[in-house]
Amino acid sequence: MKKRYEFARTSRLLTPGDFRNVFDHVDAKISCSEITLLAKKTDLDTNRIGFIIAKKQVKTAVARNRIKRHFRENFRIFNKNAQNLQKFDFIVLARKATQDLDNPKLDQTIQSLLKRLKKRIENTN
Repeated sequence: MKKRYEFARTSRLLTPGDFRNVFDHVDAKISCSEITLLAKKTDLDTNRIGFIIAKKQVKTAVARNRIKRHFRENFRIFNKNAQNLQKFDFIVLARKATQDLDNPKLDQTIQSLLKRLKKRIENTN
């Protein structure tokens, strides 16, 4: 069984202003054919994440929720392993191809994106 980490309300982008702030001031952008990940440096004491998974891109609520669930779980692990990095706000944008990934491939894709993002963050510091 995987070890689970907390995903508190303080770890989420909640308001339209939070999302707009990331879109207006992107510091890092990582993407693959299924997912785009935007990041913006923040002065907060925790990383935060927000999701934009359009119904037009991923048709069913079950599929959208599955993508968010897997991303949150991988994001918890990322937060645990990146404690001494500067904190960021992240936005996840999912494309149509994301719904076609099975769970292991989805986890692998997310981990790859987060690993690439961590390298980019470390190189800019």
